[in-house]
Amino acid sequence: MSDSSGVGEQVTALSTSPDAPRTRPPTDKRHAHDLAAYILQQYEYATSGKGGRLTFYVTQKVWSSLEPVLLRDYKLSCDYFPRAQRLVVRMHSQKHENFILKLGSRITAQLGVIASESGPAGDFAKDIEAVGQATIRPKNPGYGTHDPDASYRHLGSPLPAVVIEVAYAQRGCTLRALAEDYIFGSLLKIRVVVGFDISYRKKRATFSVWRPVQNPDNKVWTVEATVANRVFRHDNGEPNDQEGLGLTLRLEDFADARTCQDFGAMGREIFVSCGELYQYLERAETTLDDVESTTSEQGSPLKMHHQAITPEEQLTESDEEAFVEDEERVSVRLERDDASYEGNSPD
Repeated sequence: MSDSSGVGEQVTALSTSPDAPRTRPPTDKRHAHDLAAYILQQYEYATSGKGGRLTFYVTQKVWSSLEPVLLRDYKLSCDYFPRAQRLVVRMHSQKHENFILKLGSRITAQLGVIASESGPAGDFAKDIEAVGQATIRPKNPGYGTHDPDASYRHLGSPLPAVVIEVAYAQRGCTLRALAEDYIFGSLLKIRVVVGFDISYRKKRATFSVWRPVQNPDNKVWTVEATVANRVFRHDNGEPNDQEGLGLTLRLEDFADARTCQDFGAMGREIFVSCGELYQYLERAETTLDDVESTTSEQGSPLKMHHQAITPEEQLTESDEEAFVEDEERVSVRLERDDASYEGNSPD
């Protein structure tokens, strides 16, 4: 096959999880759409509804052609790390989506309370909106394209300033790499990255918070975990009910520094306790169990008999004759109406 796009490098499958089969990389030159179709095929084969990710080795040249196909045409959620030349295709789980929905509702509710107040904090909060899984492309091409699980943007800011990631069995280095890409790639316009590490098989659940920190001596910026692996559900499934522990976001986290300068010191916070996070996760799992249940309300599997489907559009000869007569009557009536209209119209 000729490679009309000029993309000659291969896409190599590095690893899959959870329990996804090892994938054989293509061995010939392919067009960008063929490469994307290959990735989609692996994605559909591995998707189990339990979450996870597919990892591929993809050069930056190939990614420039693949990106619009995967993101725009196939609507896949991806992370591309250009320095490692690694593409991660996310396989979302219902549990994670339910969890992020409940967490997002809590954050939005607290922002709504502040927005109802008078003063700078209220005016600021009025312009904060949840933008969900909008693709974030870096201002610096050395950092990758990412699809966050949730994000919040102030109308005065060019990018979302708060990004939330819910990871399945993500290693800490991967979440840290994501945080660096988001914050440095946005030139510090993204101010906070919150990463939740929720396993499918284990009960333990944690979260971390990354922020940009400047060294006062050499003025060099780094991305630091100001909260690292905070447990909100223990290994035994019990909640972390220690008072005062939880996810804290400052109101000024929701916009870039320049936008915040217009509102002055606001001194307000959004707080979601570890106990609340535990409840959201438990409810998300309960909802998933209900969806996956095969037991009826009577307590046993239902025995169902399906009737044969009869084509609704199949007409008998008498039906067709009736339709013809109706059409002729309508046609005559329309001709009369047109003549009446033309006779009454002015010259």
